Amino acid sequence: MYSLVIFLVVFLIFVYSCISNEKEVRDNVVFSKEYSMCLKGLLSIMIVIHHYSLSSLFDESVLHTFYRMIGYPCVAVFFFISGYGIAYSFKNKENYKQRFMKDKIWNILLPYMVSTCVYFSARIVWGGAKMKLAA
Repeated sequence: MYSLVIFLVVFLIFVYSCISNEKEVRDNVVFSKEYSMCLKGLLSIMIVIHHYSLSSLFDESVLHTFYRMIGYPCVAVFFFISGYGIAYSFKNKENYKQRFMKDKIWNILLPYMVSTCVYFSARIVWGGAKMKLAA
């Protein structure tokens, strides 16, 4: 229950920071990079809450049902915003196409490798050395 309260507090902080972003609206830049990053952070938190709600730790309630349903549209909107940013960068940034793959692969591959090493190290340390691969 306490983790749900923490998730809600973080969610409300992100909502407040996104709503209070009036400077960009006054400068006629409604969908700025800062605003879209704020929205993607908010959507990421909602996706984490969705994954948490899929576990059996939640009780069956209206809030639980809401969190189970909200994950799918949050992922769709997150990918839409990311795709919009990539399309905008392709159109407006010089030499973006030449360094796109190198930058994106490195930004994805490095965190993936680090998290995989941490995960397998933790499994070995806490006695899960024999892991079964799902078919």
